[in-house]
Amino acid sequence: MKDYKLISNFMGYDKSFIHPDYSRHNWNWLMSVVEKIEGLDLRQWMYKWEDPQVGTQYNFEGISVEIENTKCWIYMRLALDPMFTINERTFNKTYGSKIEATYDAVVEFIKWYNERMVNHISSIQLNKGN
Repeated sequence: MKDYKLISNFMGYDKSFIHPDYSRHNWNWLMSVVEKIEGLDLRQWMYKWEDPQVGTQYNFEGISVEIENTKCWIYMRLALDPMFTINERTFNKTYGSKIEATYDAVVEFIKWYNERMVNHISSIQLNKGN
């Protein structure tokens, strides 16, 4: 249930709310989490530059979730740098099913995201204090 609370918070649900479709084995519920992950805009975390023809450009291009056989990869696509795998702990692990691999990858991603979000907010607050 601990992972459910982590996912629930990421999805913006009230902490006491248990989504009626919640289950480690419910694709519909899990795919809504995957879609949110893939829709995140993390440009503010990446470096940027000015292009005289098109304006401000960011290194961030998007997050992709790939599910194949009994593995799941979540990686960030970047404009100028090689893409990198976010779920390093789980992407090489072999699971009994696709949904187990996806569930664990999603949990690992959310922990990664939360850690960076806290660091990002802290750096903004430190910069405001200057």
